[in-house]
Formats: sequence, C-alpha cells, structure tokens
Amino acid sequence: WVSNDEIMDPIIRAAVAAALRAILIQTIGAFASRGRARTIVTDDPKTIPAQFQGDMRRQGKLWVYKQHQPMNKRAHSFYHPEFAAQVWARGRAKVLHAPMANKVTGGALAVDPSTLLGINGDAIYLTDLPQWALPIENGGADDGKAGRLRLQGYLEENMKVPATLEDRDRLRARSVRQGIDRAIDFFEFTTPQDDADFLPGDEEEQ
Repeated sequence: WVSNDEIMDPIIRAAVAAALRAILIQTIGAFASRGRARTIVTDDPKTIPAQFQGDMRRQGKLWVYKQHQPMNKRAHSFYHPEFAAQVWARGRAKVLHAPMANKVTGGALAVDPSTLLGINGDAIYLTDLPQWALPIENGGADDGKAGRLRLQGYLEENMKVPATLEDRDRLRARSVRQGIDRAIDFFEFTTPQDDADFLPGDEEEQ
C-alpha cells in the first residue's frame, strides 16, 4: 500500500517501503536463526571439533570455521524454521506461477522459456515483456494488490546477455532508473496482429 500512496513524497515513500521490506525480511529470517556464531581461526586442523569440520575452510596457512553459540531457552522459543521455510517456499512458488488480476496467470512458467534470463529471489529477468506485468489500467494484470509480480523497470535496446551477476545487477539498476513508461508506450502503440485463421465472411462468435 505504501508504494501506491500518491500523496506521500516519492523519496519518503521509497524509504518507508524499503524499511518495511527490510523489517519483514529480517523478521522472517529470524525464525530460522540459530543464534550468533563466532569465527575461530587455527593453524592445526586436527584441533577442530568433529561437529565443525564440515564448515571449515582453508585460508592460506590457516583454517577457519564458525562455532555457533548454544541457544538459551528464550531464543529457542522463537526458533521456528518451519515458518520461514513456508514463507520462502510460497514466495518461490508464486514466482513460477503467479495469480494476477482478472484470472490471468503470470510468473516464470507463463513466459516463453527462450526469453527467461534468470530468477533471483522474487525477481524475474526477461528479454521480452509479458503484457500481464503491466498495471491493469495500461492493459496488464497488475492491480496493485500485495503479492502481485510487479514491473520494476524496462530497457528497450540491443545489449549483450549478462554473463555475471554483476553485469545483471548493473542492467537491473539501469532499468529501474528508466522506469516502466517505455513499456507502457510499447504496448499502447503496438497494433494487435490479425488472426491468421480468420477469413473474410466469417462471423465472430458473440
């Protein structure tokens, strides 16, 4: 609802939305937290207890591993990884198969696989813009409700496929700065193709 508040100053709106998102992410993640861990460094791997050997890694001549502190009774009462797992699983499922407005289905499974560059969390990166990603007032299926896949940015130009995460993130940042106005214009001025199976004289079904 914050992102759709037109009265709020855009800078404040973005800050509040980011803060609320961070609070939710931290809260959900805390359900699966096993408490703090301290980093232990040793030059003799034989001194590392057996339960920590699976986490040890070598850095130069030293060995490093993390030792989790035992959870106290209060911390254990907040430990519910099943809550975090359920939220995570449902969120990932919606990225693949996302109910949109007007009974339209969006998500990664609703696009041409050849246009799918990648998925990062709840973000889908495509080389082609599906119309369902647009706001409903612009002919799409995003009605602004919470949980909808929402178009964040759009770039209309020839470019190389990003080979690294850094390349992809740079393109993402550029597209977000550009906004979605070009995407809306693209569909607004695109003429629908005629039905190849329609012949003159055929009556349209009413």
